[in-house]
Amino acid sequence: MRVRARARVAVTLEIQTHDVWGPDCTVGQIQKQATDAALGMIARGVRDPKIVGEPKVVGVLTEEIE
Repeated sequence: MRVRARARVAVTLEIQTHDVWGPDCTVGQIQKQATDAALGMIARGVRDPKIVGEPKVVGVLTEEIE
C-alpha cells in the first residue's frame, strides 16, 4: 500500500506594479488600482516575484492508495 500526500504552502509575495498616479488620485483609488494590478499580474504569471518572509506549510492531506 502507498500513501499519496498533498501539501498547501502559504507564500507572501511583494509585487511592484510600475503604475503611476496623478496628484488628484486618492489613497483609496491607488490602493484599489494597485491591488487590481497586482492580482492581474499574478493571474498572468509574475516576473521576478519577491518572496517576503518564509514559506509556511499550512496543511497536509494524506490518502492511502492501492
